[in-house]
Amino acid sequence: MRDAVVRWSLFIFGLLALGPVAGWLTGALRAGDGFSHVEPILAESGGAAGVLRAAVGIALAMGFGALVARMTSTRWGYFCAGAVLAWLAAGSGRIDEVLRVSPDRAQFGLIALEGALLGALVCAGAFGVGIAGRQGQRLDSVPHGHREDRHDPAGDDRAMMLQRAGISVVVCVVASVLVSYVAAVSTLKGQTIAAAMLAAIVAGVLTGLLHKQSQGWVLAAGFGIVAALAPAAALLLEPGAPSALLLRANSMELLAPARVMPLDWLAGAMLGLPIGAKWGVGLATAEKT
Repeated sequence: MRDAVVRWSLFIFGLLALGPVAGWLTGALRAGDGFSHVEPILAESGGAAGVLRAAVGIALAMGFGALVARMTSTRWGYFCAGAVLAWLAAGSGRIDEVLRVSPDRAQFGLIALEGALLGALVCAGAFGVGIAGRQGQRLDSVPHGHREDRHDPAGDDRAMMLQRAGISVVVCVVASVLVSYVAAVSTLKGQTIAAAMLAAIVAGVLTGLLHKQSQGWVLAAGFGIVAALAPAAALLLEPGAPSALLLRANSMELLAPARVMPLDWLAGAMLGLPIGAKWGVGLATAEKT
């Protein structure tokens, strides 16, 4: 009972106290028209200043996640960090808003750069949360009654570890593409963050089933790659003519993964991965019993 009270008290504190602070960091940024919300790297005040504000929000979220992980568990640390990141994402712009202000396909290139930068920060933060919570242990592992399914990272063959990490990243990318076409049917923030969270749950379940374990920072890195690849794909595949691009944006015909903005992917990852990994490892355990 006491542990549950501590866990939920920390979550509510992050959601209702730290979250609004993170939301203000991106919500105060404006596009060139002076009133539309915008991606940090496209802010009227300058891309560097916008990315810096987003980086401060990420540091706040992941630092809080590390504190929570130290007090409770790694999974709960990720989840609480995701709650703060969701506010940060909610304050940023939507892709249709961005293109209405400036219908230029080059915007996707800048958004891809933002996704790479912020994704690297979240990956580093997720690694720190893992260290704080379980001293580098897996996000979840098979219970002690199934010791044959547990793997010590120090004892694993390096090539095998790299192979697992590569497979996990591929799973994250594929899950993100497929789920976005099903769930990201609009650019409303609630929908895009939920789509990212659902993709993270699916990726967590699949990697848990494949490897009987999940490394949180590797999965976070996978979604950091998604945050950069989705707008990069739009840069290559969307039409260059401003009128055609604006028409596709207004009619919700843009590539589905590109409707989900980088901060949406990263917030959804932190919220969904601990849930999916827990389910996936649980299913793997059930198959062995």
